[in-house]
Amino acid sequence: SVDHFLGQLNEALKKRAIPELHKLYEDTFNKLTNDYYKSKKWPQADTVKEQVSKEPLFLLLYKELYYRHIYARLSVGLEDRRGSWENYCKLLDL
Repeated sequence: SVDHFLGQLNEALKKRAIPELHKLYEDTFNKLTNDYYKSKKWPQADTVKEQVSKEPLFLLLYKELYYRHIYARLSVGLEDRRGSWENYCKLLDL
């Protein structure tokens, strides 16, 4: 179901389907987090890149979800802080 979610997220981004993206972000991501990643990190972006999509916009959005999860539920390390900052800067450059 995580793979399915990531595929849906990628497709919704390609179609620019804002309501679908919102539902995936607000509902599906949180449900999957509670089911599978309550106390651990989601898969690294490099893993997702190889299995789902190399599309830059998709990876930026996935990383944003990845880091928001870490900040909300886990302890944040220096590498996470730097990675989230770099990703945020890339999002602002779009």
